[in-house]
Amino acid sequence: MQQSKYLLLACVGMRLLARGCFTCLAVGRLDSAKQLESLQLQLHVIAEQRDNALLQLSSAQETISSYALSLSNLQMVLEQFQAGEIADLVYSAQCRLLRRKILFVISTMLSLTVTVAGIIGF
Repeated sequence: MQQSKYLLLACVGMRLLARGCFTCLAVGRLDSAKQLESLQLQLHVIAEQRDNALLQLSSAQETISSYALSLSNLQMVLEQFQAGEIADLVYSAQCRLLRRKILFVISTMLSLTVTVAGIIGF
């Protein structure tokens, strides 16, 4: 009888122990589920941040590309302007040279006219 009482107490103790283990497992599962949900939320937030960063990067790359094209166009305009300035300088130099030649020819003609007039007696 003593033995059956001991076995009965042992059985009750084992049931309490099993119930405690079951409770621990249930609490552990619940904590794990909460932690998993929290990690999934963090992952979602990080994924949104990554997507926003990629959009900003793409926008920045488009802006840089646009600026590069503008810079290229400005360089081309500057080169054309400089080429035009050089052409204007060359044209001005040619005009000054022709003006000098014309003045020399006129001067020579006047000198010759004076010489011929002196010879003829005018």
